[in-house]
Amino acid sequence: MLGLGLHLLLPQFARIQHALQVASSLRIQFIALALGAQALSYLGSGYLLRAVVGLVAKPVSVVDGALVTAGANSIGTLGGGILGTAGMTYRWLRQLGVVPSEAGLGGWIPIFLNNAMLALVSLIGLLP
Repeated sequence: MLGLGLHLLLPQFARIQHALQVASSLRIQFIALALGAQALSYLGSGYLLRAVVGLVAKPVSVVDGALVTAGANSIGTLGGGILGTAGMTYRWLRQLGVVPSEAGLGGWIPIFLNNAMLALVSLIGLLP
């Protein structure tokens, strides 16, 4: 098992070294711009969750919505996919006191809108 682990792990060090070289050549202004854009994206997702579940007696704050979105997207990225993202969003919204029907909408609508926008931008990119 140790040999198999080393066989799989050692080639990754070259990739890590290359990634660090690329990262060190980036301009700090662009890195700050990318971080700011990502923060605005998550705050926008938090606002979307607030709007989706806003009909309940206890609304979700924008910051809580952004944290739920960031956490659920992390789970989805690590292996859960769309179902993992929607499921974790549902679970965490339920823990915040959101009713099941609204939590279900909060789990699926942001994913649907995100994929719809990606499809739209892709189709626009195909136009001559």
